[in-house]
Amino acid sequence: MPDKKDYYDILGVSRDASNKEIKQAYRNLARKYHPDVNQEDGAEQKFKEINEAYEVLSDSQKRAAYDRLGHAAFNGSFSGAESASYGFPGFDYNFSGFSNPFDIFEEFFGFRSPFTQTRTGSKSRQRAKKAGRDLLQTIKIPFAAAVKGTDYEIAYRRLKPCLACKGSGAANNGKISCPQCQGSGRVQKVNRTFLGQIATISTCPTCHGSGEIIKNPCPKCRGKGRIAAQEKLKIKIPAGVETGHKLRFRQKGDAGENGGLAGDLYIQIKVEPSKIFQRRGPDVYLDLPITFSQAALGDTLEVPVIDPGQPGGIGRKKIKIPAGIDAEAVIKLSGQGMPKLSGTGKGDEYIRIKLQTPKKLSPAEKEIFEKLKKTNSRPKNLWDRFFS
Repeated sequence: MPDKKDYYDILGVSRDASNKEIKQAYRNLARKYHPDVNQEDGAEQKFKEINEAYEVLSDSQKRAAYDRLGHAAFNGSFSGAESASYGFPGFDYNFSGFSNPFDIFEEFFGFRSPFTQTRTGSKSRQRAKKAGRDLLQTIKIPFAAAVKGTDYEIAYRRLKPCLACKGSGAANNGKISCPQCQGSGRVQKVNRTFLGQIATISTCPTCHGSGEIIKNPCPKCRGKGRIAAQEKLKIKIPAGVETGHKLRFRQKGDAGENGGLAGDLYIQIKVEPSKIFQRRGPDVYLDLPITFSQAALGDTLEVPVIDPGQPGGIGRKKIKIPAGIDAEAVIKLSGQGMPKLSGTGKGDEYIRIKLQTPKKLSPAEKEIFEKLKKTNSRPKNLWDRFFS
C-alpha cells in the first residue's frame, strides 16, 4: 500500500493548530472539493481524504493517537492494549458522525443539500439537468464568398424537446419517485476499511440521478423527452473566412434533458481554392511570368487583385515592372489581399516574378540574341573569380 498522506498536510494546517483552525480548514476544503460542487477528475478522492483527515483531527482522542503513532494507530499494527493506552480502540467513519452524509451542507455551509428532503417529506431535489450535445456541420463555399462574405442557409437534424410531453418523457404526469433512492437521486454505500466503516455516495443507477422514474412513457417520444427534427438556419458568413474556420451558434445543437441547456452548433468552413491566387491567411500570392525583354526594359502590366466590389471578388490593377528586375523578385501590393476577419483592414498581395526562358526561337529572334550575346558584358562566374 502506498504511503498515506499526512492528515495535517491534507487540511493545510500545522501540527499545533487549534480545533477552530482545523474546522475552518475543513470547511473551506469540503466546500471546494465536494463532488456535487466540483466535477473535476480527482475531486471525489480529494474529498474523501479531507473527510478522513478531519474525522481523526477533530476528535481529541483520535488526534492524540495519530500524533503518537501516525497512521499505524488505525491500521492494526498495534495490539489492542497498545491502542487502548492511547484511548482509541477503533471507530466508524461516516462523514464526522452525520446521520445523513448530505447534512454536511447544513452543518457547515448554512443551507440544505439539494439531495435531502424537506420536513414535509416532499423532494427538494430537482431533476438532474443535462446539457444537449454539440453538433458539427461542414459547408463548402466558393472563393468569391470568402472574399465578399455571404448569407447561407443550412439544413440539419437535431434533437428538440417533445411538444407532447414538454420534454418530460412521461405521458399524463406518468412519473413516480424512484424506489431505490426514495427520490434523492443518490444512493449510499457503506464499506468496511481499516479505519472502520466509510460511507460513499454515488448517483442512483436506477433513475440516473433524477429521483424519478417514468411509469407511463410518452407515446410520441417513447419516453426520451426529445425527438429528432429537421432544422433550417440562416447564417451570415463573414468576409475573410478560410478553410478550417468554425462558426459557433449557441444553443442550436441538440436539446438538453430535463430542462438542461441545448448544445451548440458549429459550422466548419471549407473554401474552394482560387484558380489564380495562393492564400496564406489574409495574404495572397500570384506568380507573374515575364519575358527577358520585359525584365530588361521594364513594362506596365495588368494583374488580378482581390476586389470585393467585383462580382467574382477579383478585379484588375496596373503595376509597373521596373527595368532590370531580378528573376525571382517579389512585388508587394499593400492592402490588396483578403479582408481580415476582425473587420479592419486587408492583407497584402505578393506578386512573384517568374522569368520565362523561350524554348524555341525564330531565325530573327535567334539573330537578335546572338547580337546581344556579343554586346553584353559577361558577369564573372565562380571560376573566373577564383583564378583572377
